[in-house]
Amino acid sequence: MNEIIHRMLGEEFELTYEEDDLLDGSTYSINVFNGGANTNVVPDQCFVNIDIRTVPSQDHNQIIDQIDQIIQSTKGTYPDLNAEIRILNDQTPVKTSSEDLLLNWYKTPLNPHVVQQHWGE
Repeated sequence: MNEIIHRMLGEEFELTYEEDDLLDGSTYSINVFNGGANTNVVPDQCFVNIDIRTVPSQDHNQIIDQIDQIIQSTKGTYPDLNAEIRILNDQTPVKTSSEDLLLNWYKTPLNPHVVQQHWGE
């Protein structure tokens, strides 16, 4: 697993996208890593959760294929490696119109008079 993570954090894995005017770009992070029972025992298995936040221009299947290619490539070095990809949550990015009233209200600096009128001092 160390090899796979090293490859993902290096230049071998890159999220390609067209930058979104509101969402900017795509991100990913390795958030959960479970394995082993003690500090002096090499784990026989581990589980990793990777959170990937995509933008509308990205194809989720391409990202999965890219990760799978890294796994397959790693199996060349470690033939006994047993790794699989499980999708825990696959949601398409939500795009809000730049003309949305609530979004524009959020982007507008708060007027102190309005703040006092609605929320008091």
